[in-house]
Amino acid sequence: MSDTRKRILTEYLEYMKFQNRPIAERKSTLLLYFRYLDEQDIDFLRPTVPQAQDFQRHLAMLPGRQGVPYYATATVIAMMGRITSFYGYLKMKKLVPYNPFTEIARFRGEKSLPREILSAEELGGVLLLLKRFMKGRGSAGQRRLYKAHVIAELMYSTGARIHEIARLTVAEVNFGRGVVLLCDAKTGVQRYGILNEYAGRVLRLYVEETREYVLTGRSDRRLLFGSFLDMRRLINEVMSEACGQKGFKRFTSHAFRHCMASHLLKNGCDIRYIQEMLGHESIGSTQIYTRVVKEDLRGVIDEYHPRKLKV
Repeated sequence: MSDTRKRILTEYLEYMKFQNRPIAERKSTLLLYFRYLDEQDIDFLRPTVPQAQDFQRHLAMLPGRQGVPYYATATVIAMMGRITSFYGYLKMKKLVPYNPFTEIARFRGEKSLPREILSAEELGGVLLLLKRFMKGRGSAGQRRLYKAHVIAELMYSTGARIHEIARLTVAEVNFGRGVVLLCDAKTGVQRYGILNEYAGRVLRLYVEETREYVLTGRSDRRLLFGSFLDMRRLINEVMSEACGQKGFKRFTSHAFRHCMASHLLKNGCDIRYIQEMLGHESIGSTQIYTRVVKEDLRGVIDEYHPRKLKV
């Protein structure tokens, strides 16, 4: 690999790390892609749209065992997404004139139901454990649980992604309007996350009275929660611990987004409002949650249909 390519790859991975994005799979995908380019004698700064299309076809047609493709469709989609992100970075740095991977005909995998969706009652019980932050071990443990308590309520209210919460500053919180200004790190698109009454009260208390006690000396005071890189780990660890106490499966930070959308839909919220709150460009992305709600229909039929069996 040339020194220029090594330098650009290192800079890109550092940029992704700063954006709180995982880098291991990005690196392995890009190294595989670079090997393909070398075999095809293609300059990585000058790929064409047909060449990008050919690479996707190459991934999809790699043979595996017993005639099964080496990569599943979902894996190909994920790998192409990582390469698209890489060329988006190169375009931002003006190293390429355009991103050819945004122009190709992309594979479309069937969307599966989101995992880790707790019912409103189940999630409420887990959040109650976080609210009891004074039971943490020592002052450091109490600060850890309290910070997770505030972030969890904010994520459940707004449906924000973890990197959107991590980027928040105090100035982007508007208690008068009951909103926080969120920015998608991938697209740069901004939207307002809505604070429900309880989340607003929790966040106001944090901002006005307890924030200075929670943030440590190493914290970045420009950020609302003083940290960027460690927030995902904090929430995932605390939520997994709390869910474990309740006997639930692993719960990640992104599951708040799934829970917020599915709970609103189940309670009768118009799906178009949910689309706006989640920042989905297409209603199709939001409609996945209707499939979650449909899982409840089996129980409704069994309970209310006049032809149900009498035991």
